Amino acid sequence: MGKSLCVLSIEDVEAETLLVMDELRRAGYQPSWARVDSARSMAHALERQPWDIAISDHPLTHFNAFDALAVLREKQLDLPFIVVSGRIGEDTAVQVMKSGAHDCIMKDSLPRLVPAIERELREAESRRERRRTEAALHDSEARFRSITSKVPGMVFQMLRTADGTLRFAYASEGAAALCGVPREAIQADGSAFTRLIVPSDREDFHRSLDLSARTMRQWNWEGRLRTPRDAIKWTNCRASPKLLESGEVLWDGLMLNITEARLREAELHESRELLLELSAYRESAREDERKRIAHDIHEELGQVLTALSLDIAYLDMRFGEGRTEFLRKTDSMVQLVNRAVEVVRGVAAELRPGVLDLGLAAAIEWQAQEFETRTGIPCLLRFPDRDVALDEKRATTLFRILQESLCNVARHADASTVSISLARNGDWLSLEVADDGRGIYPHRADHSKSFGLLGIRERSAMLGGKFEMRGSMGHGTVLSVRVPLEPGAK
Repeated sequence: MGKSLCVLSIEDVEAETLLVMDELRRAGYQPSWARVDSARSMAHALERQPWDIAISDHPLTHFNAFDALAVLREKQLDLPFIVVSGRIGEDTAVQVMKSGAHDCIMKDSLPRLVPAIERELREAESRRERRRTEAALHDSEARFRSITSKVPGMVFQMLRTADGTLRFAYASEGAAALCGVPREAIQADGSAFTRLIVPSDREDFHRSLDLSARTMRQWNWEGRLRTPRDAIKWTNCRASPKLLESGEVLWDGLMLNITEARLREAELHESRELLLELSAYRESAREDERKRIAHDIHEELGQVLTALSLDIAYLDMRFGEGRTEFLRKTDSMVQLVNRAVEVVRGVAAELRPGVLDLGLAAAIEWQAQEFETRTGIPCLLRFPDRDVALDEKRATTLFRILQESLCNVARHADASTVSISLARNGDWLSLEVADDGRGIYPHRADHSKSFGLLGIRERSAMLGGKFEMRGSMGHGTVLSVRVPLEPGAK
């Protein structure tokens, strides 16, 4: 069975149309056709059904190929159009081709007709496929633009050429809101974007871009843009690189406005700094109060107790001779006074050990001896060859951290030995307390909410230091604090 072909014949002599149909049948086609000879009948035929090809004579009695082509243009149809004429001049053939005809064949060369039809059918199908592809691409781009327009930022495709120039192959509508520059301007000139980068951030921008291009890893950059209206905006760029055959690198990514997040982060940081300052002031006031109370207790109460002891001794000498009961009573009073003196010394030492005046190392050694006496757990001490000169604030804070650390060991560690080390490393001083007790789960070491550990963290933060706790179950725990020394510390 032959191949079907719908032919619109533009001819005023039916016999001529039949000759063309016979030629098509000889080539294996089974044509279905209609003959028209005017603009009106042609327009009606085009509206009635679709056609594969139009074959037109020229000229007709009241119609011609130019008129037929005008009808096709008016209908906006892409229909293969071949002129088959027995009396068309060369100049007219050229003009009709320029008007839109796809080929022009003389009637005495009909064997050329079928190859020309098959060629034009292929070309027409190629044009239809191209239009379908373009329409699908247009729809895809429209959907893409619709999606990107809803993204809170700028979707972009950025190309870095061999000479290092940046070009934006694509920038979404969000460019205007983020950068204050229309996306068309950024796509036309990449420097329209790079000029917005705050000068102090440009080096980091290019360095991070170089690293991404060199390693083919995701590009991630945060920096500031100064918009044409002089507004500063923090932006975050994330993009995936692709190496092209030309050696150029193409990034597909998203640029977000993180100004609000940065402002909240700055406010939070400022709030934390204020809290640290408040904690430091409170701790300083507490230490000053402890120091004052310890001094008052030691001096005032100590003097009273000393005077009372002297008065009791005087009573012994003045009235005690030969009075056994009286002497026994005064001896009991002396013991009570001596016990009160010891209590006063202990309370004063707890409030602020006077040994701190001799240096941090001496205070640590005294505290270790006190810990051994109270718990029976031996302490191993490691100090620098030379004592580090510290201001009172740092020395007192580190001493309080040591006290809290030893308190934790006594309460929770079930240890048999404690090691205390003090070391200087450049402009940093580290204090480490290690025990061989039951240890701690690794995941709890950094998330413990113990008030004692929170206090240690807070105290180290007040000095601009760093706190670390590590350990494992059954292998003990290590608490380490590193604080910066004051400039000029020796």
